[in-house]
Amino acid sequence: MLPLMFFLASCQKDDSPVTPPQPTTVESPIIIAGYLPDYSFSSFDFDALNLLSRVYFFSVAPDKSGNFTISPEMTAHIREVKSAIGNQNIELFLVLGGWYESENIFPMAASAEKRAQYVADITDFCVSEKLAGVDLDWEDYPQSIPQQDYEALCSDLSASLHNQKLMFSVAATTYNVQRSIAIANYADFLNLMIYDSFDNSGNQATASQFVDALATFSEAGVPRSKLIGGVPFYGRRIPGASTDEPSALTYSQIVARYQPTVNMNKAGDYSYNGPDLLALKTRYLIDKSYAGIMAWELTQDVAPGATTSLLRAIHTEATTAR
Repeated sequence: MLPLMFFLASCQKDDSPVTPPQPTTVESPIIIAGYLPDYSFSSFDFDALNLLSRVYFFSVAPDKSGNFTISPEMTAHIREVKSAIGNQNIELFLVLGGWYESENIFPMAASAEKRAQYVADITDFCVSEKLAGVDLDWEDYPQSIPQQDYEALCSDLSASLHNQKLMFSVAATTYNVQRSIAIANYADFLNLMIYDSFDNSGNQATASQFVDALATFSEAGVPRSKLIGGVPFYGRRIPGASTDEPSALTYSQIVARYQPTVNMNKAGDYSYNGPDLLALKTRYLIDKSYAGIMAWELTQDVAPGATTSLLRAIHTEATTAR
């Protein structure tokens, strides 16, 4: 994910009346997934689990020597989420990478020996913690990703994880489609990061951009059953707006500052996806038989029981759109 994630680490909660969400007995026809960054773990509302079918726990990265490492605190947080999931049908993935976190992936992936050891170790961790799989979020920081190394790492992760009956997903950019299409056969799912781009009217992550990005991958031969459409739980400052304002706000900050209605996608100098737009995107995914929807990221939303909650809007649409 882009450097934006550090600015958005803290978020305010919606002050509107909260109705605790109730677990539904109607299964969503699509995957409802969200990224949960460890750096904002203290802000996570565990009631959100009632509205999810998958959590991507963000994230680990190799150390400078290319070794697998994870802090005791992060491991404890993963176990806390796993315990809260209990017997619910919710998959918990471990994310490898991120924007700044990608830096040490380059030398690890370039060495066959280091790559093999890292893949074995992250697989062992997932097995020991009873996780569902790994999501690779290798991004172009501090340089462009070498395609050969990218394909080698994806191939090795896929083989190792599948050998243990675990899943492998990849976070895919929409500006380098060919890179992701080349490894699509290795992955069970591609999480398309369809956000941060604006149209000519200053709208971020529009419905049209969403449809076009999904179609690009689908028409290139990636099965729709592998494609998960990504949506933002934050707003970007509109191009040309005052630079005195922050470059981004979490959705919860937008709600606290502007009190937008559910059909709005702009507030002040910020463009975001409101509840109605996310419901529209959710229905599109269902109607077109795509695999699911993914949010970056869960702690940026208001309380999941609030009427303005983005996650609630997605879940409500998914569990009634049959």
